[in-house]
Amino acid sequence: MTASVQTKKMDLKAIKCPTAMVYIRRAIENAVSQSFTGHVEIITIEPSVERDLTYFLASIDGNASIVKVIKEPLTDDLRNDWLSSGEALPAEIENITDKIHLTVEFK
Repeated sequence: MTASVQTKKMDLKAIKCPTAMVYIRRAIENAVSQSFTGHVEIITIEPSVERDLTYFLASIDGNASIVKVIKEPLTDDLRNDWLSSGEALPAEIENITDKIHLTVEFK
């Protein structure tokens, strides 16, 4: 019998950089300081996160790496939900086409 892997999810919704990376850095630093082992799934619309997160993970003393990246189209329904709830302004998401799921593994 294998042990289940702990997975935490961080959905940044319509938050873009630089704020998105601030939240991600805090979460990664917290996971490292608590010796977390498992996966953190980060969901973002910010295309630069994959690049920035790769560099950030290389710069910290934690055994963490991106093990999976999945891109899916940002649906009109989700876009409209964010606009109607005030989570996003039209200008913030007008050129965004994808939601990106990044899985970071901590060993």
